[in-house]
Amino acid sequence: MRGMAWITLCLLYVFWAMAGTSTRAQSSCSVPPEEQPWIDGLQVLMETSVAKSNFVNPSILIAMNLAGPYNLEAQKLLTNKLIASDNADLTKGQLALTIMALTSSCRDTGSQVSILQKKMENWEPSTFYGPSLAILALCQKNSEATLPIAALFAKTLMSDPSPFSVDTEAVATLALTCMYNRIPVGSEENYRDLFGEALKVLVDSISLRIKSDGIIGDIYSTGLAMQALSVTPEQPMKKWDCEKTMDTILKEIKQGKFQNPMSISQILPTLKGKTYLDVPRVTCGPDHGVPPTVNDYPTPVPTSVSNITIIYTINNQLKGVDLTFHWTIEVSVKSGSVLLVVLEEAQRKDSKFKFETKMTSWGLMISSINNIAENANQKTYWQLLSGKTPLNEDISIPERSKLKFVERVPLVPKVRREPKNLKDIRGPSTEATEFTEGNFAVLALGGGYLHWGHFEMMRLTINRSMDPKNMFAKWRVPAPFKPVTRKGVGQRMGGGKGAIDHYVTPVKTGTLIVELGGRCEFKEVQGFLDLVAHKLPFPAKAVSRETLEKMRQNQKERENNNQNPWTFERIATANMLGIRKFLSPYDLTQKGQYWGKFFLPKRV
Repeated sequence: MRGMAWITLCLLYVFWAMAGTSTRAQSSCSVPPEEQPWIDGLQVLMETSVAKSNFVNPSILIAMNLAGPYNLEAQKLLTNKLIASDNADLTKGQLALTIMALTSSCRDTGSQVSILQKKMENWEPSTFYGPSLAILALCQKNSEATLPIAALFAKTLMSDPSPFSVDTEAVATLALTCMYNRIPVGSEENYRDLFGEALKVLVDSISLRIKSDGIIGDIYSTGLAMQALSVTPEQPMKKWDCEKTMDTILKEIKQGKFQNPMSISQILPTLKGKTYLDVPRVTCGPDHGVPPTVNDYPTPVPTSVSNITIIYTINNQLKGVDLTFHWTIEVSVKSGSVLLVVLEEAQRKDSKFKFETKMTSWGLMISSINNIAENANQKTYWQLLSGKTPLNEDISIPERSKLKFVERVPLVPKVRREPKNLKDIRGPSTEATEFTEGNFAVLALGGGYLHWGHFEMMRLTINRSMDPKNMFAKWRVPAPFKPVTRKGVGQRMGGGKGAIDHYVTPVKTGTLIVELGGRCEFKEVQGFLDLVAHKLPFPAKAVSRETLEKMRQNQKERENNNQNPWTFERIATANMLGIRKFLSPYDLTQKGQYWGKFFLPKRV
């Protein structure tokens, strides 16, 4: 018995040691007492926004409960709004934040957790910020059931060297740290190794974004990054001085940089010594701190600034839109004003410059100008420019900006061997013929098959040539899926169709194979896109939105202004010289412009 007791005691000591090492904080710092009124002022400002806005922001409720709410009415109002909200249209990230917010308010989230679990079971790697929040929320509810999803997430995260934003890396670090700390006893040991390896990659990447003044990325991403670095079990490559970061953040607060409720909600937990991992440990009760009065906290003193004159122009020359205009107005605003102030002043002076906004978690977003709104179906949007230079505010770079790796064999390979079916590459394409998010692409000028080697050539060439911080690329054609058979060398004729040798992707004329966009010009990407196009097994070229539209207009003008009366269509329709017996049905429907996989643009 004494031997069994000794073994049991040793095992408990080992488990206790493992738990202790996994949860220890790497670096922590606190707000000096004399600076605490500034933090109280931030919290009051954030809680005051709840009653003023109809937008339900779960991040605010999480921060409020972690810090200890001052305004209990605002907490109750926001909690009830979240309970009454519809979960059907929420993304994974929004649903995860809702679960954590209700958990911090000690409310039942069983139905939301079930919905999120099903969504993550069908997760396909595209973005990582929302899934990171989802794994963090699921880990806090049922870590054992989340293990397979988190393992797939960690492997996918490390499979591509594409850079992530600091916010994404921070939330992924929090999620995997939660999983690392909650690995059930008896689970496979490689889970701990896998999560530890992924955490090391993430933490090293975050540490490389630390600036000389302690800011991590920018001032608005620093809050989540501080949470991540304070709880991760892995040591960062570059040492982090938490005190320096805290001093810089406090200086930015005194300058009035944190006025947006969403930005406050991400920095406030860190300033209060909390992280998102503390959500399950929040105690719900009436014993909260006394709310500070107006005199308890200071506010940034506005500095006197001079007025400047802004020349503001709105221009709409889109074809197919009834209302076209090009109007200019001069407005006077204070130096340092945001664009929204310019729009409001222009609207006040002249009703032609009216605009509408919609609320998001980060505040107002312009939805329409002069009754013309962006249209996702028609692929139209408003672009903000300074002179002829596009502003960065209207261009969003995806988290995974580089081309993703394409599998050589489909995840569910086709067992049935298919015929050649050359109609897969004959004629014009009906899919992937228009731009979606980017402005530049590789356009197929003929039909053919793309092998896995072609995908790898395009991926490596483009990923090595592009600037991932200012550009993004995406595939417009699927991974190889059509099986191609081949018989072995020296095998006799007969015996049926050969075994599947490899897979290909059929491509028709007019298909956009790969698409690029971001803060760049066509001349910057045309070189390596032309290099890719030259190596493809069919004619192709690099195009932009403008050059593609010009090509199509030239083709229409050639058809409309054709002076030769003896067109292919007329000859085939009249069956001159009995030519119909030599033509296929495809020649009649395509008017002779497509000969097999080849496109003949000069034939009209």
